[in-house]
Amino acid sequence: MPNPQRVDNLEAAKILTDTRQLKLLEPFFQTEVVLAEVAERLNLKLNTLLYKVNKWLELDIVQVVREEARNGRASKVYHSTATAFFVPFDATTSTDLNSFVYNLTKRDEARFYENVTRALQAKGSDYGVLINLNEHDHLMLQSTTESNLGSDIKQLIQSDAAALFGRSGVLRLEFATAKALQADMQALFEKYSAQNTPNAQAYAYRLGITPVTDDSL
Repeated sequence: MPNPQRVDNLEAAKILTDTRQLKLLEPFFQTEVVLAEVAERLNLKLNTLLYKVNKWLELDIVQVVREEARNGRASKVYHSTATAFFVPFDATTSTDLNSFVYNLTKRDEARFYENVTRALQAKGSDYGVLINLNEHDHLMLQSTTESNLGSDIKQLIQSDAAALFGRSGVLRLEFATAKALQADMQALFEKYSAQNTPNAQAYAYRLGITPVTDDSL
């Protein structure tokens, strides 16, 4: 990866750490684009996109790389000013590092659980929460439906039930084992990222592991 462009401007930092804005910015990172094509792709009004692009130009996030003739008129061609940006914590409005990290992920987390809820509701109205000990003797909360209470997870995976899976909790592992789990998760992510298909069903995913330092869990 080339050296990222450092962003110290507070307004630019706010845009680049907003997942909703990143969705709009993504085409400008991927290739050189004309606004009319991006507006159509994102299902936006051209004037709405132009308003945002003018702000991005002002903040040096995107740039006009050239003009070319299209349909008998000159059209500006845009691209991001860098292929990567680095926003230091000090350039954000977060009061502490915990808030900073949380704010980066909260919209994706909320969207993930909204879709979990929809998948459960699609199976009927008998959904709720199961509280029980897991295989490691830790109490866990699991969203499920009453009709699935007696079903083994392997049974659900093999059936025509929704492709829905979620686990959270604490594992007590030796450091080398934890590093192996970290590597396995990265390999799993790379394996299925390589099979990403543009027009296929969209699935939200969550992969994560972190040391627990306060032992509160």
